[in-house]
Amino acid sequence: MVEAVDANDIINEILEINWDEPVKRNESSIQSKVARVFNATQKATFPSIKIDDDSFYEEIQKAVYDPHLAKLIFAKLQEQGLNTYEKYLGRGAFGKVFQLEGTRTFEGKKLALKLLPYYSDNDYYSYWSTSNKITEEGIRGDALALTLPKGCHLNRAYAVLTFDGKEVHYLEELDPQLHKGHVVIGTLSRAIQGGTLGERVTKMPLSSEAVRGYGKQLAEALLGLHQAGYLHGDLHGGNILVKGEKEGKSPYRIKLTDFGLTHPFTSSDDMRWEW
Repeated sequence: MVEAVDANDIINEILEINWDEPVKRNESSIQSKVARVFNATQKATFPSIKIDDDSFYEEIQKAVYDPHLAKLIFAKLQEQGLNTYEKYLGRGAFGKVFQLEGTRTFEGKKLALKLLPYYSDNDYYSYWSTSNKITEEGIRGDALALTLPKGCHLNRAYAVLTFDGKEVHYLEELDPQLHKGHVVIGTLSRAIQGGTLGERVTKMPLSSEAVRGYGKQLAEALLGLHQAGYLHGDLHGGNILVKGEKEGKSPYRIKLTDFGLTHPFTSSDDMRWEW
C-alpha cells in the first residue's frame, strides 16, 4: 500500500533541482519522485486551488455588466480579504452566485457571493437598478437578508455590497436614512453545500419522512418571514437550499434563500400564495 504523503512536498523537491547543471541531475531519483507523486495523489492532501485574479474579475464583469463597477467591486472584495474565488454556483432570475473561501472573520467557511446586474439611468433596464435602490421608505429585496430573524431557516446575509454612484461599500448594517440612494449590487452569505430541494426532487421522489422533515422547516421559515412582516415573493424549489448531513441533527434541513422579490406586506398581498 502506498503511504499517504503530501504531494506538494515532493513537487517542491523536484522544483529545487538545479536544471542548469545537468551533469549533477539524478535521473533515477527524479523518476522515483514523479512516481511517488503519481501514486500518492489518491491519498495526498492538497490546498485549495486559487483561480487567478483575472478570472474572478472577468466573472464579476459578466455579472454586473459594467467594467468600471466590476473593478470597484473587485477592489472592495480584496480589501475585505474576499478574493479567493473557488467556483461558480449558478444563477437565478436576479443575479449570479459564486463561492468564495472565507478569511478573517469567515475563516473556515464557504461563502456565497451573489452579484446583481447594474444598469445606468439611460439604459432600457434601468428600472431593475432602481428597484434595488435604498429609499427613505425602507429596505426591500436582497438587502432584507441582512435584517431577517435568526433561528428560522432563513439564509441571512453577512453583508451587502452597495454602489452610491462613485464608490462601492461593504456594509454589515443598512440605514435607510444614511444609505439613501445606494443601489444594492451584491450580498454575502454562507454557501450551503447540499444543492437545492428542486434538484433533489427531480432525481428521485421524496420519502414521506423527507416530505415531513423538509416541509416542517419550510413552514417555520415562512412563518418567521411573515411574522417579520415580509412576503418572500419567489418561492420555488430552486430557492430552497438543502443543508448537508450533520451528526446529531435532522437529515432534512433547509435554508430558504433568494430574497430578490421579498417585500413588506401591503394591503393587496395575500400570504396564502406562499402556503
